[in-house]
Amino acid sequence: MCQENKSFPSDKFEALALLYVENLKNISAFSPESLLRKYNSAYEKIREADAKTKPNQ
Repeated sequence: MCQENKSFPSDKFEALALLYVENLKNISAFSPESLLRKYNSAYEKIREADAKTKPNQ
């Protein structure tokens, strides 16, 4: 496997999605697959919300 020199989170969207997932109630009850779905959903919603606040480019 190739090692990459990327940091996580790499942008505000990843950071906010991670914070959201970390602050879920009873996080230990979620499966890894469920946590991934929660993270991906939060990430997309955050990106969409950010795009709505910017004028069309």
